[in-house]
Amino acid sequence: MVKGEPKQLNEPWVAQRIRSALLAGVRSAVLWHQCGGRKLNLLFRRKRFIDASDNWLRNGLRVV
Repeated sequence: MVKGEPKQLNEPWVAQRIRSALLAGVRSAVLWHQCGGRKLNLLFRRKRFIDASDNWLRNGLRVV
């Protein structure tokens, strides 16, 4: 359920952005689970994930 100003939520571009953000979150969760990720991994290794993503942003993401 999305809460907010009905006037703004009725704007088509706002609704599209909300839908795409929700879909991206669901896709991320499914991919995380398919790659072996678990809730406890995310909880206990959060600092490592943040450091890795910061490193990628600073140096550019390189896929090998």
